[in-house]
Formats: sequence, structure tokens, C-alpha cells
Amino acid sequence: MYQKLGNRFIDEHVRRVRGRAGVEMFDRREGFEKAIKLLRDGGAIGILSDQHAGDHGLWVPFFGRLASTSPLPALLAKRTGAALVGVAIYTDGRAHWRIIVSPALDGKAGSVESLTAKINELIASQISRVTDAASICRPTFRLKI
Repeated sequence: MYQKLGNRFIDEHVRRVRGRAGVEMFDRREGFEKAIKLLRDGGAIGILSDQHAGDHGLWVPFFGRLASTSPLPALLAKRTGAALVGVAIYTDGRAHWRIIVSPALDGKAGSVESLTAKINELIASQISRVTDAASICRPTFRLKI
């Protein structure tokens, strides 16, 4: 899923580079029909779930505090039967990365809210693997205190 960037030159560059790599980007403002079809056909999509979802999110736990979280991954999984898989990329040094793929969550099991909470648990466990606090370069969720 894709949200157009504010700077059109950077946006065009990102779309061009990702397109060369074979990545198809779905603009969230154009609806979800193409993404749903891709998932039903056995494809995969990437969604950055660690973003503050504002009034459209579900308030579910994240590191013991409530965070507004997009229910989109859970909604798409429930609608299509797709599994939910967490992917984290860690820097292991200059030009060296480690990719961790989590075991799949059953997209049909549980409610949208419980699946969204499980996604937050998964993200929290992936963040907890990072030993260098400087590896987290920007805040993700805004938490309720």
C-alpha cells in the first residue's frame, strides 16, 4: 500500500525505483480492490503498520500502552484469508542488513481488534531485538498515557 509523498520529484523517483524492482504500488486513495485481488490470487502486499492511525485506528496495546493502530492488515486478512507475516530489517553494519520474517499469523483467526493487537505484539517483539537504541530513528505510534 502506498501514500503519495508530498514532494512530487521524490515521489516520482521512489515510484520509478520501486517499479524497476517489480514492485506494484497501490495508492490507498484509489481503494483496495487491486490489493484484495492480488491477495486472493496468492500475492503479497506490504503495509507499514507502525504508523499512528489517528481517529481511523483501533486503540490496542503497544509496549503496554494504547496506540492508535491501523486495522487495515487485519481487515484485508479477514476479507481474503491471507496470512499476516511480520518482516523486520536490521542494520548489521555498513551495507549489511539482516531480514527477520516472523511465523505467519492466521488471518482468519480472531477479531479484527485481536489480530491488530497481535500485530502490535509482533512489532514490539521485533523492536525489542534491537540492542542499539540509535537504531530506532523516528517515533512510530503516538501513545495514550
